Amino acid sequence: WGRVIATVLIASALLGLWVAQRRGLFDEPQARAVVAVGAAAASAPRRAEGERAPESAPIAAVAPAKAASSVELICGLGAVSFDPGDEKQLEALTDEANKKLQAHRKRALPGWIEEMKSSADVQVQAAGWLLEARDVWLKRTEWAQSPESTDALEELARVAQRSRDPLVYALAVQSCEIYRVRTTPAACRGLSVEEWAQRDPGNAFPWLFGMGGEGVDAQRRSLYAERALASETIRSSWGTSYSMLAKAAPRDEAPLDRSVRFRESLSIDSYVSLVRSGVLEHCKDSELRQGARRQQCELLATFMTDKSESLMEAEFGNAIGRRLGWSADRLARLDKQRQALSEMTPKDADFAGCDGLARAEAYFADVSKYGERGALRRRQQAAR
Repeated sequence: WGRVIATVLIASALLGLWVAQRRGLFDEPQARAVVAVGAAAASAPRRAEGERAPESAPIAAVAPAKAASSVELICGLGAVSFDPGDEKQLEALTDEANKKLQAHRKRALPGWIEEMKSSADVQVQAAGWLLEARDVWLKRTEWAQSPESTDALEELARVAQRSRDPLVYALAVQSCEIYRVRTTPAACRGLSVEEWAQRDPGNAFPWLFGMGGEGVDAQRRSLYAERALASETIRSSWGTSYSMLAKAAPRDEAPLDRSVRFRESLSIDSYVSLVRSGVLEHCKDSELRQGARRQQCELLATFMTDKSESLMEAEFGNAIGRRLGWSADRLARLDKQRQALSEMTPKDADFAGCDGLARAEAYFADVSKYGERGALRRRQQAAR
């Protein structure tokens, strides 16, 4: 797992990969997807099950819009000189910048985590335990290898049980799901979709997430689907981590610390699952021959397409719609709307250096407040 994701990270300009994934991932619906850690800037690409989330998001090589002799790749490291026509040189400089960023991260992060775990703010506290649990998880060398300790995850689950904060509970439930591949910590057994939904009334995401839970049969999936349809919107916790970590930052934080903190927020988002395979399993082709199931899936497809705050989750609705035989005109209209919003997604070159980091922070603050589609619509309106 680690070797695969490392190859992908080195070989690809990650934001370009994310855009391609956005545009084509659901041509053939996937069994399951989870959020992946982001690239140099605006958006964390979503990763398929089995891919490993890196400890911190590396930057992609940023080609400047105009020919130049220098560019600032990472805020806090200063500008570097290069030959605009030498791509290999720029790649080497990018690799060197990433190494410097990772070295600073290793020095700074342990202290941050300890401070966050003792914070009076429950979201900051939960984020600290999650970062620690993530680092323990990533020390495994193979996917099948159990983590050395589940202490941090146990404490995250206990924080969630004591709190009424829906974001904290969402992070705990989804983190426990990552560990469930090999082990189920005791505190995780005390978390439930029902308790999550009570903390976040009107949000269908807990019910849709629960449809893919281990041991959830067709009858319970149908019940969860009905409860989802009775909700007002679909709001995942993807994209909220930056605002959560920003609350832990000191005033006048050093530029390189800001760069590390931003990429750590994208790393947290790598643990936030999308609506899982249960939705597509519930509405697979063989099940759509049943009248009642077909009607429920028609409602689900429309609801997910219209009410999701995320582009990717809306694509689950489109995927079901294709299975249902939605008209070519309807699918083309939805694709045009999605494409128009996708074009508003910030690009690599928008986020180089400290000015770019400030734009990235502002974008994710909007995502946290308005959802991904809401943030992109705001950019769309501003462009007009």
